Amino acid sequence: MFSLNMQNFDGWLTSLKGFSGAELTGSSYTHLVELTPTGPVALGVLAFSQATEKTSPWYNDQLAMFSAGEMFKFPFTAAEIQADLKAREVFKVVD
Repeated sequence: MFSLNMQNFDGWLTSLKGFSGAELTGSSYTHLVELTPTGPVALGVLAFSQATEKTSPWYNDQLAMFSAGEMFKFPFTAAEIQADLKAREVFKVVD
Protein backbone atom coordinates (compact mmCIF):
# COMPACT_ATOMS: atom_id res chain seq x y z
CA MET A 1 0.00 0.00 0.00
CA PHE A 2 1.18 3.52 -0.79
CA SER A 3 2.00 5.66 2.21
CA LEU A 4 3.19 9.24 2.51
CA ASN A 5 5.24 10.33 5.48
CA MET A 6 3.72 13.75 6.16
CA GLN A 7 6.76 14.77 8.23
CA ASN A 8 8.88 14.65 5.06
CA PHE A 9 6.19 16.24 2.89
CA ASP A 10 8.28 19.30 1.88
CA GLY A 11 11.15 17.06 0.77
CA TRP A 12 8.72 14.90 -1.16
CA LEU A 13 7.29 17.97 -2.91
CA THR A 14 10.69 19.20 -4.04
CA SER A 15 11.52 15.74 -5.41
CA LEU A 16 8.68 15.98 -7.94
CA LYS A 17 10.08 17.49 -11.11
CA GLY A 18 8.01 19.40 -13.64
CA PHE A 19 5.28 20.62 -11.28
CA SER A 20 4.87 24.08 -9.77
CA GLY A 21 4.17 24.62 -6.08
CA ALA A 22 0.64 25.73 -6.96
CA GLU A 23 0.00 22.41 -8.71
CA LEU A 24 1.21 20.40 -5.72
CA THR A 25 -0.31 22.33 -2.83
CA GLY A 26 -3.62 23.95 -2.09
CA SER A 27 -6.46 23.41 0.31
CA SER A 28 -5.65 21.11 3.17
CA TYR A 29 -7.54 18.08 1.93
CA THR A 30 -5.56 14.92 1.39
CA HIS A 31 -7.06 11.84 -0.28
CA LEU A 32 -5.06 8.75 -1.25
CA VAL A 33 -6.54 5.78 -3.09
CA GLU A 34 -4.99 2.38 -3.75
CA LEU A 35 -6.75 0.22 -6.33
CA THR A 36 -6.48 -3.39 -5.16
CA PRO A 37 -7.89 -6.64 -6.60
CA THR A 38 -10.49 -6.67 -3.78
CA GLY A 39 -11.53 -3.04 -4.25
CA PRO A 40 -10.21 0.43 -3.53
CA VAL A 41 -8.57 1.37 -0.25
CA ALA A 42 -9.01 5.11 0.36
CA LEU A 43 -7.55 7.29 3.10
CA GLY A 44 -8.24 10.95 3.70
CA VAL A 45 -8.24 13.93 6.03
CA LEU A 46 -9.75 17.40 5.85
CA ALA A 47 -7.45 19.69 7.88
CA PHE A 48 -10.00 22.41 8.44
CA SER A 49 -12.60 19.82 9.52
CA GLN A 50 -16.23 19.70 8.44
CA ALA A 51 -17.95 22.51 10.34
CA THR A 52 -17.37 26.19 11.08
CA GLU A 53 -19.70 26.36 14.10
CA LYS A 54 -17.63 26.07 17.29
CA THR A 55 -20.31 24.06 19.11
CA SER A 56 -20.34 21.34 16.43
CA PRO A 57 -18.59 18.03 17.22
CA TRP A 58 -17.07 18.30 13.73
CA TYR A 59 -15.65 21.82 14.27
CA ASN A 60 -12.04 20.83 14.91
CA ASP A 61 -12.17 17.05 14.66
CA GLN A 62 -9.65 16.45 11.87
CA LEU A 63 -7.06 19.17 12.58
CA ALA A 64 -5.21 17.04 15.15
CA MET A 65 -5.14 14.10 12.71
CA PHE A 66 -3.78 16.33 9.94
CA SER A 67 -1.15 17.81 12.26
CA ALA A 68 0.00 14.31 13.26
CA GLY A 69 0.15 13.17 9.61
CA GLU A 70 -2.73 10.74 10.16
CA MET A 71 -5.68 9.92 7.92
CA PHE A 72 -8.88 7.95 8.31
CA LYS A 73 -9.98 5.05 6.12
CA PHE A 74 -13.04 5.62 3.98
CA PRO A 75 -15.57 2.77 4.07
CA PHE A 76 -16.17 1.17 0.67
CA THR A 77 -17.99 -2.15 0.95
CA ALA A 78 -21.60 -2.39 2.14
CA ALA A 79 -20.38 -4.00 5.39
CA GLU A 80 -17.81 -1.21 5.98
CA ILE A 81 -20.42 1.47 5.31
CA GLN A 82 -22.95 -0.19 7.64
CA ALA A 83 -20.33 -0.55 10.39
CA ASP A 84 -19.37 3.15 10.03
CA LEU A 85 -22.93 4.49 9.78
CA LYS A 86 -23.63 7.25 12.32
CA ALA A 87 -27.15 8.17 11.23
CA ARG A 88 -29.57 7.56 8.40
CA GLU A 89 -32.23 9.99 7.24
CA VAL A 90 -34.71 9.49 4.42
CA PHE A 91 -36.08 12.60 2.74
CA LYS A 92 -39.38 12.59 0.87
CA VAL A 93 -40.59 15.10 -1.69
CA VAL A 94 -43.76 16.81 -0.49
CA ASP A 95 -46.07 18.33 -3.08
